[in-house]
Parts: sequence; C-alpha cells; structure tokens
Amino acid sequence: MKESSVLDLEDTGLHPKMKKTKNFYFSEKVNLLVKKKKSKRVFEKKENDDLKSNFVSIFKWLRNNENRNLIKHRFFCFLFGINDEKFGTNFYIEKIKNLFSYNEKSLIISFLHLVIGDPLLAIWLIDEPEEILSIFQESCYEISKDIFKDFSIKNNSIWIRISELPTTEFFRNCKGNKINQLIKIKGVAVSKTEVFSNFNCYKLICLKCLEIQKTLFFPKDKNKAFFTNCFNCKSQGPFQINWTQTENSNFQKILLQELAEFTPVGSIQSKKEVILKNDLIDYVKLGEEITVTGILKYSFLENGFSMPKNRFFTITLEANFIEKPKSRNINFVFSFSEERVLKKIFKKKQILNYLLDAFIPSIKKKKTIKLPLLLSLFGFEIPKKNNNFLIKSGINILVIGDPSSGKSQMLKGFEKLAPKSIFLTGQGSSTKGLTASLKYETISEDWILEGGALVFADKGFCLIDGVEKLGVQDHIFLMEAMDHQTISIKKNGISNILKTRCTVIATSSPIEDYYRSENSFSKNFPGEENFIEKFDILISMRDIIDPLNDDLNGKFIICSHRNASEKKKLSKKAKILQENFFNKENSNFFNPKEKISQKLFKKYILYARNLIKPKLNPINQEFITNFYVLLKNESLNSNISKLSLRHLETIIRLAESSTRLHLREISVKEDISISISVFLFSFIESQPASYRKNLLINFGHYLNLEKDTFEKISKVLRTLMSLNLNFNKNHAKIEKKFFEKNLNSLRIEKKEIQKFYKSKNFIDNGYFLNKKDNFIYFGKNF
Repeated sequence: MKESSVLDLEDTGLHPKMKKTKNFYFSEKVNLLVKKKKSKRVFEKKENDDLKSNFVSIFKWLRNNENRNLIKHRFFCFLFGINDEKFGTNFYIEKIKNLFSYNEKSLIISFLHLVIGDPLLAIWLIDEPEEILSIFQESCYEISKDIFKDFSIKNNSIWIRISELPTTEFFRNCKGNKINQLIKIKGVAVSKTEVFSNFNCYKLICLKCLEIQKTLFFPKDKNKAFFTNCFNCKSQGPFQINWTQTENSNFQKILLQELAEFTPVGSIQSKKEVILKNDLIDYVKLGEEITVTGILKYSFLENGFSMPKNRFFTITLEANFIEKPKSRNINFVFSFSEERVLKKIFKKKQILNYLLDAFIPSIKKKKTIKLPLLLSLFGFEIPKKNNNFLIKSGINILVIGDPSSGKSQMLKGFEKLAPKSIFLTGQGSSTKGLTASLKYETISEDWILEGGALVFADKGFCLIDGVEKLGVQDHIFLMEAMDHQTISIKKNGISNILKTRCTVIATSSPIEDYYRSENSFSKNFPGEENFIEKFDILISMRDIIDPLNDDLNGKFIICSHRNASEKKKLSKKAKILQENFFNKENSNFFNPKEKISQKLFKKYILYARNLIKPKLNPINQEFITNFYVLLKNESLNSNISKLSLRHLETIIRLAESSTRLHLREISVKEDISISISVFLFSFIESQPASYRKNLLINFGHYLNLEKDTFEKISKVLRTLMSLNLNFNKNHAKIEKKFFEKNLNSLRIEKKEIQKFYKSKNFIDNGYFLNKKDNFIYFGKNF
C-alpha cells in the first residue's frame, strides 16, 4: 500500500518528505521511472507541435513570395485552359481584351469554371478571398501588360468579380464564424447613402518652408509617429495634406433586407449592411431585388454620444459581385408533360377558361370577378413614347365585399401567383411603412431615405387588405402612386422622387354591415370619391340570397376538404364512414379534372409578361373609340358617373393584357370584346340600381363574358331552378319544354342544347334529365 502511494506522488514530482533511508534504493528506482515518463511526454508534445505546425493558415502561407507565385502559375493555367467551343478562342483572355475596347474594368470569373478547372484554387478563394483576389488581380495586370504596351495600372485597373457561387446564405447565418469568407446573400435594397471618399495614401506639405515631404502616409497607421522634423527646414511643423498628391477611393453603403420567403415564421426580417466600391457604386436602386456576392468583415458600430471605449462591432458585407433579375438569362424551359398540356389546351382554343379554373382554385367565384384579376396579372410596363408621355402600366383594382366573402383569401391566392408582390393590411401599416422613412447616418451625420412597401413593389403588385383603415394622408400617397407612378418626398432638407411603378389591388368593407345595391359604388365605400376614381376596375362582391348558388358553394367547400383529406393515408374504416356520410350525388360532385398546375401557371405568366409585346390593330382601335363615344354620350345625358380619357386607357390596357394572355403579338376581335365587356360590367355595377337597367338595355350586347354557349344556357337554367327550388327538401325540377322556350331569345340551335345535356357543365352542377317524364331535376338522385 505504501509503495503505491509513493508511486502516485512521484507521478507529479518527487515527494517532499523523501529521505535517504533503507528505502533509498527503492526511491532511486522511482526516480528512473519518473524520468522515463517525462521523456515520453516531451516526445509526444514535440510530435503534436510538429503536426500543428503542418496546419498553417493560408494567410501566413501567402506571405511567402514563392507561394504567391505558385498561385499565380495555377491561375495562369486556369485562364489559358478554358476555351470557347462556339468561336474556338480562349474564353477569359478574350474577355480581358474586350475590357479595354469597351472601357470596362470588371472581369467576371465563374466560380463553377474555377471548380472544374482548379478545385484547390476554389477552396482557397472561399477561405481567404481578399488575398487570393489580389493575386488574381496582379496576374491579370501582368497579362494585360503583355497584350497592351501602353497599359498603366492607374488609368486601367482590373477588378476581379466572382459569379455563380452555388450556395446562398441566410442572413441569420452570417455570423463571426464566417468572417473573411466569400458568401452570397439575396435581398431587397432598402436604403442607400451618398458616395463617400476614403484616403489610400497621401503626402504632407510643411507650412513653414512649403516643402512637400517625400514619404507616403497611410491612414491605417494612425498610432505610429511618422517623423519629427521636416526634411528641408528641420522644423516640427505644422503640416497639411497636399491634396494634389493623394490617392483616394470612393465607397457607398446600402442596407439589404432579407426576403420574406427566407425568414422563418414569427421572426422579423433581418437586415445587412453592404459596402459598394469602384464600379459597383450607384449600381443598385431602391426597391431592387439583388443577389450580392462578397466578403464578410467586421466594422465599428460608432455612436456619437458614447465614449470610444464603449464601441461595438457589426458584421458588414463588402460586395464583390451584384446580380440583378434583369441580368439573368431567363430560360423558360417547359418540360415534356407541360408542353403536352399546353398543346392540348391551345388545340381546344380555351386557354382563358383553363386559366380561370386554375386561378385561385380555393375560391369558387364568378367569371366576372376572377377575369379582371387574371388580366391584371398579365399587365406589363409600357415604354415612353416619342413625346415622353408615359402611359400607366398596371390595372388597379378595388374590391368592396360583404364580410366573409373571401376578399383576403383572394388576395393571398393572388400573391402566390404574382411574380413580385407585397401583401399589406390597412390596420397594421403606417405612412412610413407604406411610402418611405428617414434614417440618421452616423458617417455623414445626415438623414437618408429608407423605402417602404410601394417602393419595394416597383414593377410588381402591392396588395392591400382593408384599404379603408388607412389614414387620409396614406390615401393621398396612394393616389399619387397610382396616377404618376412616383412618390415625391420632402422632409428634413431631403427632396427626392421615388419610383412606384406598381399595380395596386385593394379590398375594402362597405360603410354599413353589407353592400347596398340600390346605392352607387362611391356611396358604399367609406372614403372620398377622388380616391375611387384612381382605380381602373371596381368590383363588388355581394352575399346574395341564392339557394342554388349557396348549395353549389357548400358542396364545393365540402369536396375541397374531402380532396385534401384523401391525399393523406386513411384507414379502411375512415373511408367507409366517409362514403356513407356523403350522398352519391355529392361523392361524384366536382371530380378532379385535368387542370393547369400552379407551377406551370407561374411559368406561363413569366413567359407571357417578359417575351410577349402586343400591339393593337388599327381596325380594333376604331371599334374602341366608337364604343367610348357612345358610352360617354350616355353618361352625359343621364346622371351617372362621367367618363374620361383615363377610362379609355383602361380599355386599351385590358385589351393588351388579353392578347398577352393568349400569347398573341397583334390583338384580335376577341381581345377587344373581352376588354370592353370587363370594363362595361364594372362600370354598370358601380352605378345605382335605378340606372343599371337602362345601361343593360342599351349596352347589353357588348357584355360577352359568357362567350361559351354552354355558360349562357347554364345561366338561364340556374335562374329558373332557383325560382322553383324547394327549401325544405333542397331539390327542384323544371319541364324541358319550358326551359327550351326561355332559350329562344338567345337564338341557340337545338344541336347545341342537346350537347349541353350531355356536357360536364350540366352533370357536374348536379342536374339530371329524365327522358321518361321530360323533366330536368336538381339536387336529387334518380
């Protein structure tokens, strides 16, 4: 036991109470064992130090000139190794030659090319981008010096830009562990500062003898004492910067906000400060959606009121390459199955009906409500004419509806399909959030503008749910944005005009509990009439008591829930209960048809908006002007709302969006009839009930929304069934002869009526023709 205790003590060192006794021989053995153990530990430490010394940081490794020359050699091999297959020339060498012919300064290098050409260089570039990019710049300077004899780095500087970085980082992941690394983020430019200048190096002048000092001074070496005396007069100053012999660089700051799709639910959209240098200055505009590739760096968070000791660090991104949506090569590649679906639809010549079925499928509404919203999706910015007269691009829509009529759900469905949209609520938004706000900049000690929702929605859609809850000043800004497509702001000495070329689609609740049809649209809206006049299309969503329509809507909602539950795995008992619960007529109701998927719908909208540029036929222009003159004369004679040239522009824009929807270059009669019918229907519905009948009698033949004969027949059948509906038993019947007599006014052939009885429009809506008694039944299985 004693020996073991001595051994334990000797592990950490010799025992202090050890003396030369009879156990002296034993203690000598212990000393030898301890020395052996110590020698082993020293040997292991040396091995570990040797291993650690092998893992040298790239920054230290690049201090050696031989290693820098090695990277230069590898980069030369990469530049001369990539060839262009089309022209048979060297890809990047030709780019360097074109830089000086087109007076450009940025050489864009694809990161994917670098991974294929030299993977080790790509890894080093991400880990130590600043040093590697400087070596790339030096090597490009040497190549250009060999090509061009009169090349000077002062006048012709080359900046290396890295594009096509494969992964995009989230804003919340840009932390201290990724400092001095090359990353890529995506967001919206919220604000930007003025252009600031920064000294790279400068020379001083002695104010006593006016001698320019020979040494160069750098602002980074602030703590060093440069010199004590002047080189000429040996005085200790005073000195002043010689502004003629300075080298400075400009920079600009922008604030990038994370996109809503990348932010997790329940968290605020984070922002990141981005520094722009050289040719990237003033490249970004407010409200633009950009992708920035750059280097993460630390910067001081300076506050004028705090002491220098209490400084904090923030993480900023020094931009290397900026990619805009315009600069991307948009390839609208349709898959084989998508092409097959589109070819079938275009053969049937019913693209409008198929798009209406796929448009907001969660809501079952009339064609008169969905069609204006669908046409607004295919609107596009019209360029300036020769006389610099800018025509409005979008189709602004205002919807007033009864409570629980599906207004907000309709806007949410519209947001999913729109290529660029911002959703707002009237109660949760302020004037600053809608237009722009002022922010204090610590560097310039001045105020800068930070854009709002209308600025972010430039060339897109601004969706406002509950526009009546906005203030009077907000309505004035919205009127200016819809009319002039700009917002003028003058605050704290800042005067600026921000572009708001967006389409506004707003919803509102009526003044009273429900929409009064006897009153006009302006009297039902809780606001001023001037605000309503700025909208192009006015839609009223009423909850009318219609037993037949209510029954169809109820079945639609039940079947939509049932189809959603069928996607999940159900047990056999659940399926049997479901089949017993639903009637046979309900179980076969609204069978899933071949519809356009939402993915194909989005691709179709992008294809039409970007590639189709329609023009109006001169014959169709005369037809529109004649209709406008007739309707204006009618408005002058009666006490209805008067027409103006703004209404004529809306008809033209509706016609152009209809031609774009059908993928046509020149408008056809069908497009003109659709645009006139959509505008006329909204105009008639916005008038009081006493004037609607006269307008329908005089201009009813222009309303061709139900172009399909089956739709016209089903409309008559629905009205007749609603009159004969039994409320207790929830079914109705009509004699076949009586129904066909009511169709005589439509002048429909008997062949079309017989086809209607066998069509999906007749069967899917719950109708049944009994050939024995010649009665048409609804809501009952026979």
